[in-house]
Amino acid sequence: MDMRFMCWVPESGYEWGMLKGDRQLRWTEEKQGGYAKGVQPPPGLFRRFAGLRAEAANGEAEILGFANQFGDILSVPGSESYQNSVNAGRRTVRKYATLNMWRIQVRRMRWAVELWDRLKNANESESQSMRDELLKGMRRVLCDMETPSCTIPSLSKELKLVLIPTNLLASMWLTLAQVVSGDIEERPCSMFENCHSYLYIGNGPGLKKRGDVDTCSAACRKQKSRLSIGG
Repeated sequence: MDMRFMCWVPESGYEWGMLKGDRQLRWTEEKQGGYAKGVQPPPGLFRRFAGLRAEAANGEAEILGFANQFGDILSVPGSESYQNSVNAGRRTVRKYATLNMWRIQVRRMRWAVELWDRLKNANESESQSMRDELLKGMRRVLCDMETPSCTIPSLSKELKLVLIPTNLLASMWLTLAQVVSGDIEERPCSMFENCHSYLYIGNGPGLKKRGDVDTCSAACRKQKSRLSIGG
């Protein structure tokens, strides 16, 4: 299975504005044909998203930092309104997620990630009910056409199945679904106590191809090597 997604982030960054009594990210340069850069979301981004303290005192700052690095969760590249700028080689990004929507989606993702982590360590008597609960929740999300957080199935010229997430939110949910199903192997880094990071092994952008890799970064490899030498 091939999942293709690139999120588009304004080079000038987002800022908070108001929309019908709620806060919403906005890109002030959009109508002037501002540029957006393409970003390949890392496979473990769903964990970072779930860890946002969206409802804390500095929650708006955390959300803004996430959006400026990876994009708005519900934005869709391009639009009819700005088709001229797209034809000129520029990519526009439409925003839809309000602050309240960010908070709701962070809570949903946190619920799923925490349930998945508990499931991995559950005994046999608990695991079936937890699996059913997780499956039900993820089915509901992946079929959501209203938010949306769904994906669009297609076939490549080689008749290979391609799943195209509608937005960044859909991309994160689909990646978590691939982890839960075993299509992507999620493994804690051997230096997990220090970095709290995971490795993602499989075929696709951003995934590690070799199953014998046990560190998430060059820094962790060096640290592990120093500890090994030190004995």
